[in-house]
Amino acid sequence: MGPSHPLLPGVARRGRRERHLGDGEAALPGQLFFGFFAGVRVVQMGDYSKELCGGTHVKTTSDIQMLKILSESSVAAGVRRIEAITGRAVYKYLKDRDSLIDIVKHSLKASNEDEITRRIEMNTEEIKELKKKLKDITNKDLSSNIDSVIEDAVDIDGTKVCVFELSGLDNNSFRDFGENIKSKLEDGVVILANSDDSKVSFIALVQHSGSSVL
Repeated sequence: MGPSHPLLPGVARRGRRERHLGDGEAALPGQLFFGFFAGVRVVQMGDYSKELCGGTHVKTTSDIQMLKILSESSVAAGVRRIEAITGRAVYKYLKDRDSLIDIVKHSLKASNEDEITRRIEMNTEEIKELKKKLKDITNKDLSSNIDSVIEDAVDIDGTKVCVFELSGLDNNSFRDFGENIKSKLEDGVVILANSDDSKVSFIALVQHSGSSVL
């Protein structure tokens, strides 16, 4: 709502709540007003807005200047909540946004805003390919360690117990490694641990007389 917007004066008047609601003023369900019995405040901006409100309003719509809606959410059935900023807050918001875009452009080595999306897509595909290559290399290295894990197994009452600690594996690779060890055992137990920065996972598998139990 800048200088080109028609200046709509704000008209405030007081009266009884029941009468104004019959005239078409807006009021949220369950909305309470101070001084209910003495009367309520009605604010009207031209033909654009008419509502019951006890708060402070601008004298004209030009006082609002720009308006930026930040979020919209559901409050109740048929009721939406809109959060917005106006005036100088919008200028600051746009300035901060431009600064953020410049930072993103520099990080992605993009020459302009239109190239940001393309750069993000390229980087995403590259990351997916690198993750796939890393997984293949990891699985290959793990496969080469299976025999040594079995050789280092501890014999407990005639049963081989394979214990091994890993780190940084995804769940599928972790499970596959355990299954591969178990498949090479006639009778035995496989106990594995996999750690990362935030947690430690364990898996235990049992191979007994041609049958397996998890």
